Amino acid sequence: MNIIDELEWRGAINQQTDAEGLRKLTEDEQIGLYCGVDPTGDSLHIGHLIPFIVLKRFQLAGHRPVILIGGATGSIGDPSGKSEERVLQSMDQVVENANALTAQMKKLFLSDSSADIRLVNNYDWTKDLTLLDFLRDFGKNFNINTMLAKDIVASRLDTGISFTEFTYQILQSMDFLHLFQNEGVNLQIGGQDQWGNITAGLDLIRKKEGAEAKAFGLTIPLMLKADGTKFGKTAGGAVWLDPKKTTPYEFYQFWVNQDDRDVVKYLKYFTFLSKEEIDALAEKVEAEPHKREAQKVLASEMTRFVHSEQALQDALKITEALFTGEVKALTADEIAEGFKNMPTFESDLKEQELVSWLVDLGIEPSRRQSREDIQNGAISINGDKITDPAFIITAENSFEGRFILVRRGKKKYFLVKLVADMTIQQLFPRETSLGLEPVESLDQINELSRLADTIWHEYYLPILGPEQVTYMLENIQSKANLEEDIETGRLDYFLIKSEGQSAGYLAIQLQDDKLFISKLYLLKEARGRGYAYQIMQKMVDLAIKEQKKVLELTVNKYNEGSIAFYEKYGFVRTESIVSPIGGGFVMDDYVYQLPIK
Repeated sequence: MNIIDELEWRGAINQQTDAEGLRKLTEDEQIGLYCGVDPTGDSLHIGHLIPFIVLKRFQLAGHRPVILIGGATGSIGDPSGKSEERVLQSMDQVVENANALTAQMKKLFLSDSSADIRLVNNYDWTKDLTLLDFLRDFGKNFNINTMLAKDIVASRLDTGISFTEFTYQILQSMDFLHLFQNEGVNLQIGGQDQWGNITAGLDLIRKKEGAEAKAFGLTIPLMLKADGTKFGKTAGGAVWLDPKKTTPYEFYQFWVNQDDRDVVKYLKYFTFLSKEEIDALAEKVEAEPHKREAQKVLASEMTRFVHSEQALQDALKITEALFTGEVKALTADEIAEGFKNMPTFESDLKEQELVSWLVDLGIEPSRRQSREDIQNGAISINGDKITDPAFIITAENSFEGRFILVRRGKKKYFLVKLVADMTIQQLFPRETSLGLEPVESLDQINELSRLADTIWHEYYLPILGPEQVTYMLENIQSKANLEEDIETGRLDYFLIKSEGQSAGYLAIQLQDDKLFISKLYLLKEARGRGYAYQIMQKMVDLAIKEQKKVLELTVNKYNEGSIAFYEKYGFVRTESIVSPIGGGFVMDDYVYQLPIK
């Protein structure tokens, strides 16, 4: 089967230029082709996989793929699919992200030493280009009217687009030309939203190399689920390839839980199974959907491809243990992975009556209910049913001294992490009604944007002045910027909830040895109630759980109330920084740190 025929059978072609010409070229000779990704984050997610798996299929058919990391294009931002201007990343961040993506690509596509795949970075041929050379050698070949007519630009004319993002299609076109001239690349592939950028590159090649140049473009369809929603998102956000962001077990579970209406399509798109193998699985979906054999094959193929055979076996082991309730065979690391999203508590347990221990943790509402559940056989510790209300629980009942797994009833699991004496976190009483709700949905982002606007006007007008507050809300705390922070995983946002109502919001980032608190803002009406103490306690808990050594945050030098709170809590000022934020404004801050003991 010709590679183009295979892609059509798999439903992996949305548009292509000169379809017959491309088909003939792939039959007559080995072609070069490329696909690029900009380093807007430090990990790929499964949405990125779609075009790169097509790249892999070309390689298996005997062609020469090139993977491009957009160190240059990523520094200015692709306007495709965006309704507002992107926030520019620092060059240090771009480089850091590019290195992370390069490592992921090598793991996926270069694990076989014989793999004929090239990895390039467009920063290498762009960094020394002068403005005059850019305008004379490339800008001269682009017609403004044509550029304005591209969907990626036309969709932004009402809201506005900067010259920086406007020129993105020129830079991507330069990439195609460079690879055509230097790497023998004939074909660029990309997502459906890249059609305008791809055709701009084809136009540039023909102007530079002549109308007969053998250059082609091909786009992959937008992947939608049977219910019409976008593929690749879960209630918890994106499904990442980085095992630190999405564990192999979670990755496996994402695929094994796919809808019967979607699974055959995904087998065609994502796996390298043959037509005969997929047709056989499709028959099983029709005949025996309850067995979910197609989903299990899909999950196994994808987990093995992205992670490893060992990661797949570990995921299967955890899955089986959770299904049967036989958790004793799991290691502490497997417990941590399998129960990552279960309710988690921390305890400095030494020796305690089980009845009261369950109440102290909040697993049971009262000693009476705790005793009744134990006597009725509703409580299991690490898979063992406990029926003696006088049972004494100790650290010896844990997995490797780290975790105790509690099950209440048939399906309610709780993970208890054993920690050392928590002197800091016991400074202030726990408020069980105060919660942190991860920001994931559009409604939550809208609520986050509303809170930001209210709080900044309530609190920061006298500190920063109206002009800077307006600038920061429009350029740093805008809805578009919040969406991008969440989509790329740069920050984890939480709505602070009290009695079900929003009281403020929090944003954090887990770094190498510290937990950085980027934002902790409360509504005026929520201040003075001890909420900040309780949130800080939760951050200490999280830092201990994630084995971080330090909590770090920045606070405006003139924010005297917050400074007083942090110093009372035990934070120590470590440095003073002045950071330009654009628009002629700066953030004049102190850096505070709290060692975690």
